[in-house]
Amino acid sequence: MQSEQHGDAALAARIDRLEAFRTAVSAISSSGAACDAGPYDPLEATAGWLDDGEFSTDGSAYVGVEAIRAFFAGLTAGFTLHLFTNFELEDGDETVVRCYGLEAPSLHDVAHFGGFTHRVIHRQQDEVAGFVRWQQGIHLITPALKGWVRGPKIADQTA
Repeated sequence: MQSEQHGDAALAARIDRLEAFRTAVSAISSSGAACDAGPYDPLEATAGWLDDGEFSTDGSAYVGVEAIRAFFAGLTAGFTLHLFTNFELEDGDETVVRCYGLEAPSLHDVAHFGGFTHRVIHRQQDEVAGFVRWQQGIHLITPALKGWVRGPKIADQTA
C-alpha cells in the first residue's frame, strides 16, 4: 500500500510539473502575441510579469515590472511578429523553459528578421502565475531583404 501511495504522489508531482510547463509555454506565447499588434503596448507586454520580475537582454537587465515596461516603451517597431519554438523544460524544482524565438519586426519602415534564445523562469506566487526571470540572447536582427547579415548584425530597435 505504501508503494502505491508513493507511486501516486510521484505521478501527481509529474502531472503538476507538466501543467506548470504548459502554463509557462502558454504565457511565453501570449507575451509574444501581446507585442505583435504594434507598436509595442508596454502594459500589454508586461501583463504576465510578477512585480519583482527581471528581464535581461544582451547585457542589460531590467528589474521590476515598471523597468520592464519602460524597456518595452522604448521599442519602436511599428509591427512585429514573434514565433517561439523548441520549448524544453529544464530539470530541477523550478519551471524553467528554454526556447528559440524568431521575430520579424518592421524597423524604420524596413522589414527585419531576428533570431533569439530564451531562458524563462515562470512561477505560481500566491494566486498569481507570472514571469520571474526572462533571459534573452539576441543572435541577430538584420534587414530581411539584404541577405544574411549585411550591415550591422543587430539593428537598432530604439528611437
